[in-house]
Amino acid sequence: MFLSELVDRYGSYKMYPASIANAARKAANAGDVEKLIDILNGYYRAFHSTELKQLRERGIQVIFKALFVIAGVSVMTEVPSGPGRLDAMLVTDSHDYIIEFKSDGESPDKALSQIADRHYGWILEREEKPLHLIGIDFRTERQQIASYSHQVYGSEVIERKTLPQDMRLA
Repeated sequence: MFLSELVDRYGSYKMYPASIANAARKAANAGDVEKLIDILNGYYRAFHSTELKQLRERGIQVIFKALFVIAGVSVMTEVPSGPGRLDAMLVTDSHDYIIEFKSDGESPDKALSQIADRHYGWILEREEKPLHLIGIDFRTERQQIASYSHQVYGSEVIERKTLPQDMRLA
């Protein structure tokens, strides 16, 4: 209900919240970060409200949390951790996620560094499943994720991806 009301009030087109939430849950459970980012990008583009744009990072978190609450995935935002607060944490049956949002050109690598420097991973590091660390650069004017960096906790490999701009919004 809540997600449907959000979409009806702020969305730019009719969405099917249950199917989006289901797809997001499946991608998160599978550890498919690329698919998860793709779903989030489509979801965020549906919101065009000036109010949400003014909220910037907090607005991104609120919309993110609403999607995963509806999806039935354990999600928390602004989680106190060490010397700071991590932006978002997802816990699924098979994969966990720590996500740090940056906006308007801030490097997603800076977000990953923040996760490491502030030891955000300690909250979930004892779990017996992969812990995904994701830094996201969100462009408020375009209402889309511009780029992201992804690293599995304990791995040296960092996947970086810049996404094409949505030409409909240019």
